[in-house]
Amino acid sequence: MKKPLISVILPIYNVEMYIEECLNSLVNQTIGVENLEVIMVNDCSTDSTKSIMDKYSEKYSNFISIHLEKNTGSPSTPKNIGVEQATGEYLIFLDPDDYVPKDAYEKLYEYAQKYKSDFVMGSLARFNSQKQWKQPQLNTAMLQRYHRNIKIEEKPEFLSVLGYLVNKLIKTSFFKKYKIQFNPSIKLGEDFIICNQLMLLAKRFSYIPENVYFYRMRDEEEENSLTQLEPYEAISNFVIADNIIFSNFCDLKKVDLYKNSNLQTVQSIIYRLNDEFLALSIKEQREILNLARPTVLRFDDEFLEELIEFDRGLIKFLKEGNIENIILYIELKVKRNEAFQAQRELQIASKELNRIYKSKYWKMTKPFRKVRAKLTLKVKKLVPVSK
Repeated sequence: MKKPLISVILPIYNVEMYIEECLNSLVNQTIGVENLEVIMVNDCSTDSTKSIMDKYSEKYSNFISIHLEKNTGSPSTPKNIGVEQATGEYLIFLDPDDYVPKDAYEKLYEYAQKYKSDFVMGSLARFNSQKQWKQPQLNTAMLQRYHRNIKIEEKPEFLSVLGYLVNKLIKTSFFKKYKIQFNPSIKLGEDFIICNQLMLLAKRFSYIPENVYFYRMRDEEEENSLTQLEPYEAISNFVIADNIIFSNFCDLKKVDLYKNSNLQTVQSIIYRLNDEFLALSIKEQREILNLARPTVLRFDDEFLEELIEFDRGLIKFLKEGNIENIILYIELKVKRNEAFQAQRELQIASKELNRIYKSKYWKMTKPFRKVRAKLTLKVKKLVPVSK
């Protein structure tokens, strides 16, 4: 049996609603499903995920199902197991509630082969049940063009904008040479650590400005994944990850580049200071803010322009350590966001009304509406109003 071109590693837990769409996107890859090695590691799912995995394993000999006997509590251990099993020339990670465009792996592989980079990464888009979109941070001028065989010292901005692992095709020999491993104690932010390691250790890496991944944002009523952790646990994970990342930069004597990575961590922390944070007790709020402060203190003010105006103010208060002002500021931010959301919904409703008023149906039914109005008026005159 020939060596697979790409090993695709999926850490899996309770994704019966999405996993078939995900696996079908692999079956339909233009690089050829026969050139893939799909390693599915099931972390003790309690729904029908296991049977769906086994169905694909029975149909495709290169789809490997691994069922763990005990739940590990984070994607890290399943990912580590997948890496151990990988025999492909390259490896890539895939979350089982997402999917990949049909030509994604072919594009990444061709670029990797052409320039012999340690890894190649592409852009990605988010989606939900309503729409697809790109985050503003992925729409910068730098990310609109190709970059080949660059060093992180030449483009440290990459540390700030692409903390995703799923959009990176990595040489398996490179990954295993440095014995890169996911930290099992971290449920959220483990990819941040690995992405930073890849960029620090790679002699060369490349980037293509094409979408190679669709990242699902679950609708509110169905949110039940590790990315939906409570504020304290989420921020705690970000802080632990940032401390590990800072240590790695120091060990490799590249601490001057750390500020670019820290920007992404601070943005993640700010994102979690929301209405869920305000629902906590004052004691819990204080604990979270005190936990986050050391990471924010490492934030370099040269990146303030990268943040929206409101978040700049939040950074200022966090650095000063005035808890009362921070909480008041977050309350103001949440109310401001609610007002913006209400305004957006009003604009959408207004556009829909205008569309209806301009429609052929509305114009055709105008005479009937006039007749109905006249009849209604006559009925009101005939029927006395009870007092």
